[in-house]
Amino acid sequence: NSTDGTQSYLKSLKWICFIANKKNLGFSGGCNQGAKVARGDVLLFLNNDTEAQKSWLEPMLEALKNEKVAVAGSKLLFPDGLVQHAGVAIANDHIPRPIYYRESADKAYVNKEREFKVVTAACMAIKKGAFEEVGGFDEVYKNGMEDVDLCLKVFHQGYKIIYCPKSIVVHH
Repeated sequence: NSTDGTQSYLKSLKWICFIANKKNLGFSGGCNQGAKVARGDVLLFLNNDTEAQKSWLEPMLEALKNEKVAVAGSKLLFPDGLVQHAGVAIANDHIPRPIYYRESADKAYVNKEREFKVVTAACMAIKKGAFEEVGGFDEVYKNGMEDVDLCLKVFHQGYKIIYCPKSIVVHH
């Protein structure tokens, strides 16, 4: 329900399906609503406070070509260029944490494609079939942990979740 001209701009784009809600459904509710009307085989969740960098989408789509991979996530950077997200690790205390948080984005270990149990939905591509198989985002989560829950459900179905460091998105 933006008041900054976003709605009129989006309505002018003939290649998108614009949905306006009278109330805020939360991240999970809005994503589920969009997923229901999406026609492609891959769903892309991308926060509205992000700036996708050149060639950001291709690495995620490439990872999803593997039949065992259901989810691909980007390297998220803060506007100052430091890492915000390069995969999520779950420690013995069961608390999910983004690894390499505030590290330099050019470190070799930050730029290694690898498998995780969780990536963030601030920028996440997921096969629509896998999303539907696990019931999408649990709408009990309004803004936080819904991506962790979704990824863990996908992981427990036997799919892989891949962090794609060549997919770079700035997250404000």
